[in-house]
Amino acid sequence: MVAPTVSELLGRAGAAVHVIERTAAGAPGKVLAQLAALAPWLSIATARAADARCPRVRVEGVRPHGEITFLGPVEGRQLEPFVWLLHELSSGEPSYETPATAALLSELERNLALTLAVSATCPYCPALASTVLRFAQASPRIDVVIARADLGCLTGPVRSVPTLLADGVVVAKGPVGEYALAQKLLAAGV
Repeated sequence: MVAPTVSELLGRAGAAVHVIERTAAGAPGKVLAQLAALAPWLSIATARAADARCPRVRVEGVRPHGEITFLGPVEGRQLEPFVWLLHELSSGEPSYETPATAALLSELERNLALTLAVSATCPYCPALASTVLRFAQASPRIDVVIARADLGCLTGPVRSVPTLLADGVVVAKGPVGEYALAQKLLAAGV
């Protein structure tokens, strides 16, 4: 099976998705402008960011989900999970590894802030980024920040990427499966 192209993923009809991009220039980035040209349901607003090194991109869909933010430019290997996120928010069909993931995360009884430290060239970061972005779609109680550690967009106990923090505490380093991570988060009570 051949993976769909970016044009195929974003060119389909779908629900509205809104992106707010904060950059030093206050102008839309080239990548987001190209994605918006492919997706008729994608709107982009821009504003000036205080930190030129770490632009902020916030993504909002029409269905309930947690807050989703990218700190640092969305580029390199992080572009793939970003495009899949846009597609999934628009279609309303996150591509969970197993349907049990969403059911398990629906049991979450409190708010959870997940921060994933990534770099643009990390080979394991896209898979874990896609996983936590689906977690935000599974429950409005789960907020996700994908932060470019290689640009200094994240402070804290991060020594390698990918590193996942839940409410500021390291819960995973390196690759981990979607359902196993959901179980770990719920079992740890984080």
